[in-house]
Amino acid sequence: MQARGPYTIRGYYQPENARSFTLDGFFRTGDLVRRRPAGNIVIVGRNKDVINRAGEKVSAEEVERQLRTHPAVQDAAVTGVADTVLGERTYAFVILNEAAVRPSAMKEFPGGRGLAAYKIPDRLISMPQLPRTPMGKVDKKALRAQIATSER
Repeated sequence: MQARGPYTIRGYYQPENARSFTLDGFFRTGDLVRRRPAGNIVIVGRNKDVINRAGEKVSAEEVERQLRTHPAVQDAAVTGVADTVLGERTYAFVILNEAAVRPSAMKEFPGGRGLAAYKIPDRLISMPQLPRTPMGKVDKKALRAQIATSER
């Protein structure tokens, strides 16, 4: 999505961020949007957090939202992991409230809520906690590094 208006920033201090703006002054937000039939715009995810699985685009945020609706899930993070066949595979990392939940049941849950089959995580990993950046966001780079190390 691109936005421009009186309250939109005009630029960043660091020149390497110039790609965040178009030549005519629009700010590239990085948001993925969908226009509803009535004309309203709904944010459905982030461009930076999109997994390209066999040519299909999977919004990590959408899958995370679905997983978090499960009563046994305290938190979830979804990321793409490089794959030679699919381009990227979808991995879901979850913090569970209950240790007795079967991973197969967790994988089936989003599909039962209407999530398209290609968006269902290829792998689900239960963790005691998710790694965080100094700003408190989930560190997906650390999650991908963890997978790369464990799958060697």
